[in-house]
Amino acid sequence: MPTAGLFGIIGKGEAFPLFLFVAMFAIVIYYRMAYQKGTTKSLPMVREISALKGIKEGCERAAEMGRPVHYTLGNFGLTDPIAVPAVIASLSLLNYAANICAKNSQRIIVTMGAGDILPLATETVQQAYNSQGKPELFNPEDVIWVSFERQAYASGVMGLMIRENVGTNFMIGYFSSETLNVLDVG
Repeated sequence: MPTAGLFGIIGKGEAFPLFLFVAMFAIVIYYRMAYQKGTTKSLPMVREISALKGIKEGCERAAEMGRPVHYTLGNFGLTDPIAVPAVIASLSLLNYAANICAKNSQRIIVTMGAGDILPLATETVQQAYNSQGKPELFNPEDVIWVSFERQAYASGVMGLMIRENVGTNFMIGYFSSETLNVLDVG
């Protein structure tokens, strides 16, 4: 039976992590309240992530050319434990890219090799167009499940990229050996 530590509630050796959590929480609350009141104009510096800047530039470059953006989530889904973090991160970045495309009134084509993420990707793109006030620009046929098989997936994505003459190609997710073939076309 564990020994009771602080006040008989927190176990022995758990007081310091609790103290650190409370201290960090207090610092965040302090800065948030000070910024809302206007007593401080400077928040701690958080550097810009250059990859997000690159996504924005790629979408805008494709919009200038009048071409669609292609975004692929990879050929693994939520059933493969190794790929789950990459898929979730890719869906988050898809939301960012789709919002930029919707803001520019531009088409984004999303491909994936796993059917289990098709509803998530469709909903992500649809919500991006809705949030930008352009729901009529969303086309559910632009979110495509290609194939579970690696080479069939690569062939399908390569064919689509050539047919649609995409301006920018984003490959964010969990990939395998087919990546080199798709990158060659992109």
